Amino acid sequence: SALVYVRSYLSALLGLKASTAFFSSFTTAIFNAPMLFFDSTPVGRILTRASSDLSILDFDIPCSITFVASIAIEILVIICVMVSVTWQVLIVAVPAMVASIFV
Repeated sequence: SALVYVRSYLSALLGLKASTAFFSSFTTAIFNAPMLFFDSTPVGRILTRASSDLSILDFDIPCSITFVASIAIEILVIICVMVSVTWQVLIVAVPAMVASIFV
């Protein structure tokens, strides 16, 4: 539905911005590296590192963010349902949330 569309759109948009920023800074760093760096580091190692870092940035981080966000939303919904049934849950839930933020 609309929530899935917004989540997918934001994930793609922010992922593209992150990949572009990483690639730009990576290529700037490579072009500004001294020649001694290229004498001691094979080009294959540089390309492997760049592709593995971009792969993590493109696939692993969005999945992790989606997982964390869905768990956070699920916990909030559970607390809201519990509060709607019994308001005394707030006596335990609010200090627990504050403690979890500081821990």
